Amino acid sequence: MAKNLGMEDLAALKEAVKGQLEGDNANLSRAHLKRQLLDSLADDYTFEVPAGMVDLEFQQIWEQIKRDAVMSGEAKEEDFEGQDAPEDEADAAEFKGIAERRVRLGLLLSEIGVKNDVKVTQEEVNKRIVEEARRFPGQETQVFEFYQKNEDARAQLRAPIFEEKVVDFVLEQAKLTDKSVTRDELDAAVRAIDEEDANPVKTKKPAAKKKAAAKKAPAKKAPAKKADAKEAAAKKPAAKKAPAKKAAAKKAAK
Repeated sequence: MAKNLGMEDLAALKEAVKGQLEGDNANLSRAHLKRQLLDSLADDYTFEVPAGMVDLEFQQIWEQIKRDAVMSGEAKEEDFEGQDAPEDEADAAEFKGIAERRVRLGLLLSEIGVKNDVKVTQEEVNKRIVEEARRFPGQETQVFEFYQKNEDARAQLRAPIFEEKVVDFVLEQAKLTDKSVTRDELDAAVRAIDEEDANPVKTKKPAAKKKAAAKKAPAKKAPAKKADAKEAAAKKPAAKKAPAKKAAAKKAAK
């Protein structure tokens, strides 16, 4: 069996499987740790965020609600006709809270990155473009040309790279305590994060009058991907509200 899988012998196969499992566990642990960090930042830092950014994020959330409802068959496009926001005021208020959290976290991460000179290299962007191209076999050339000609598209690739590097920076500064958990417990924790990231808000079936009413969303959500560091820094909160390097590390340790 080992040779059928391209391995020299059973020992080599076992070592490969072990390495794969260790890598998977490391990725799962980091995803869980990142969520704890974001939750800690959201709890410990409060400041006013630009209303325009919140409105834009709110609209993105609402558009996602409508798309998900239509794709799941719970509603039709005409059910949402003329609705720029949920009819239920409580739902609208909760979605606005999610939008504010996303924007605030995006600005916090941007501020930490700028203050600590976190950079995204062109090599890192190129690597991400290659990864994107591999998702479209036979169309690699078109993908490369698309990103070469589209600055906004490159910025969208750069933003998550920047975010991950800032998270890595903060975690490196933090004092962390290891905790032993089973693989099932870790899987369950990360699966909950993935489900929330994929469905930050859920919808319920539209009423008879064909007006879709959205279900309430979880209170906490990871920030939406923002523009690159320079763009986000231009919209950062007041300096006295922004975390310095030591402060960020301290909060991450919680």
